[in-house]
Amino acid sequence: MDIDAIRSFSYLCNVLLVDTTYKSNTYDYNLIIMYYIDRHLHTAVAAAAVSKTEQTDDFVWFFKQVEKFVGDSINSVHTIISDEASSIATAIETCFASSVKHQLCLWHLLQNLQRIVTEVAFGRAFGLTIRQRVRKLLYYDGYTDNQWNAEYEQLIQLPESIGDKTRSRFLTYMSKIQLKRHQFCYYKLKYSFNLDTFVSSRAEALHRYVLHLHLYICI
Repeated sequence: MDIDAIRSFSYLCNVLLVDTTYKSNTYDYNLIIMYYIDRHLHTAVAAAAVSKTEQTDDFVWFFKQVEKFVGDSINSVHTIISDEASSIATAIETCFASSVKHQLCLWHLLQNLQRIVTEVAFGRAFGLTIRQRVRKLLYYDGYTDNQWNAEYEQLIQLPESIGDKTRSRFLTYMSKIQLKRHQFCYYKLKYSFNLDTFVSSRAEALHRYVLHLHLYICI
């Protein structure tokens, strides 16, 4: 962390995003980045480190190092957004107060949907329709609970032409988003200053830039 990140932590880092590369670099290490969106809607790095693995202990170490630098300012954090990695979730529970919410990145959920609902498995037109309807379930806040559940029930009624393996993957995915619906960060952040942080696609772009330069920032 640099001095600007430490100074700004208490008043800009109430919503943080944590994401990692997956050893897609010359040195075969993961790059962990904690970042936020500043008042100009620019991506700003709060802290970064490299690690050999993505285990819970790695993230616990990372969060503890951040706390050493920022001190009591760590208490300003109220939401952390990441993918569904259980190692990050466990580390957040270990290192942060119970009031800190762990929200799920919608970008990663949509990427998983794209891998399941393919043109080959669902057909071009039907697959596009399914992806659009699931995306609306994830993003649209105008549903009542009954409407959301009704749309969900309709979506899981797949035609017999869908193969058993694909059907199983899709139903598992849908069951997961139903279970974790209120953990989608959109529900938490839609009216906050950090509106732009409901997905971590910014992190993906930042990773590509950093990896291209082979530049690593270590705490």
